[in-house]
Amino acid sequence: MKIILLIGETGTGKSSLGNLLLGKDFFIVSDEPNSCTKNIIGEQSIYDEDIFVIDTPGYNDTENSDRKNFEDVLEYFSNKKQLDYILLTINFQSQRFPFGCKNFIKFLCNVFQKDLAYHLGIVFTHYDHDYQMKISKNKKDPRSTKMNKYVKEIMELINQETNCNLFFAPPVYYLDSIIKDNNSKTELNKIISFSKNLSSIDIFQKKDFFIKEEFTETDIRRNSYDEDYEIITKINYYKRKRQIFYDGTINYTNWVLYSTDTERKKKEIPEPEKEEEEEEDEADKAFIEGMKETFKEIVVLGIKGFLSNIIK
Repeated sequence: MKIILLIGETGTGKSSLGNLLLGKDFFIVSDEPNSCTKNIIGEQSIYDEDIFVIDTPGYNDTENSDRKNFEDVLEYFSNKKQLDYILLTINFQSQRFPFGCKNFIKFLCNVFQKDLAYHLGIVFTHYDHDYQMKISKNKKDPRSTKMNKYVKEIMELINQETNCNLFFAPPVYYLDSIIKDNNSKTELNKIISFSKNLSSIDIFQKKDFFIKEEFTETDIRRNSYDEDYEIITKINYYKRKRQIFYDGTINYTNWVLYSTDTERKKKEIPEPEKEEEEEEDEADKAFIEGMKETFKEIVVLGIKGFLSNIIK
């Protein structure tokens, strides 16, 4: 049995595609901005009994639960131990490559590494071929625009994240799973046929799959205290991890002490106050001695003046 995993942004018609692959209405479908699929669920196809389809909650929904969805996918397949084909759904009407889609591809590259390129299929949904040809300028096939723009960007992203140089594009399908026209049925058969020729993916090659980037931050904390003749400073060095997840959220681990150091610095001891007092005492003594000498001079001058008056 081949297991096909459906992933995609909320509102791309992922669950509708799942029902088309199953040949019955099993997955819940809605036009609401929130993902109808809250949990990862799977069902065997009656369209082809060798196919088992797994639907997942859409990413980039209004509930901002992307990180939880990533973790749920990992937990689900850690028990299943098998995965053959990953179908990424993108709304053909989208004018730009969804940012959330880029994050999910990076997440998948982190989990499956180079295997992803060989087991990934891209499905452009909400595609009505006859209508698109009518509105196409110069009758140019509108599918070529998406192929040159989106698929090229996806391949560059996979090559960048897995450090490999793959020159082939993953299979690309264009269908409308609501109308179920002949073009959509043809694309459906292509999906099933291709999946049957795939071997299973080597699941789970490293830990912390949902962490996109991780950095080490450091901090220095000082604590000083006085002793009799010196100032002692205790220096503690701490570190923690700053983790950036694929949904854009950031997490910090607890600070961890990894090293300590000690600095010693001699204190500048002021001169004792007694010495200052002695200097003041010496100044007072000098002043007093000066006053004595002055007094003696006054007395001598006074006596001389008195004697001179008597003589006269």
